[in-house]
Amino acid sequence: MKVSHHAASIAIFPERTRERILVAVYDEGYPVVPFRGHYCLIGGNAPGKNGDASPRATLERELTEEFGLEKQEDEELAGVTYKATELEGRFADRKELEQIRQAIIPTPFADYLVMVSGKFRGKPDDAQLLCSAHYAGIGNAAFELVEARLREGKIIRAEGLTRILTLDEVTNGKVRGAWGYGQILGDMLNLRGFRGVPEYPFPNLVVARVGEVLGSYAKYKVEGVEYQKDPEKAPEPKS
Repeated sequence: MKVSHHAASIAIFPERTRERILVAVYDEGYPVVPFRGHYCLIGGNAPGKNGDASPRATLERELTEEFGLEKQEDEELAGVTYKATELEGRFADRKELEQIRQAIIPTPFADYLVMVSGKFRGKPDDAQLLCSAHYAGIGNAAFELVEARLREGKIIRAEGLTRILTLDEVTNGKVRGAWGYGQILGDMLNLRGFRGVPEYPFPNLVVARVGEVLGSYAKYKVEGVEYQKDPEKAPEPKS
């Protein structure tokens, strides 16, 4: 199986309920136009700047980067690139970001194969990618801290927009998932029948659950996955 990317992502809930979900939202600058305004799970693609050993390593790195604990340089938010000086005061307190980040302990859920046409993405080639989905229930104090800072208009992630969805919003179709995340979240929450996540009219997108999350990218290679971008190797510098 050939894949162009391997993503690792996570749904974040309050510890004692799954009635609210912390997610990312694609802004108006997102290059795949049909997905603008749609939610996705927090995370990103391998490899990082030094390569990643596993989906878990990719996710841990992305969480550290996204919650602003590695660096807060120029960032693109809502389609606008801001200088770090312009963002001063807009980020939540660093100690609070650390508290949130430390509360997120990923649990593997499942792997999904996502197939999307090049026409849909505005690219010449079709894409086939793997997504290793995870979840985490964080303490109510940490989740309430996230809610409070979002209400205040504070930035808690250094990459894009952040939102808390209610279960009703997910199931009534008023908010929709990009890259098959509606189906992934529906599986994760075991939503079926009346409360199931609606099917979304993306005719050029196919999502299939393909197995469990493996412990290393080396194991995926043994299982026959061929990567266009090797997740274990640092990307080559751009010329």
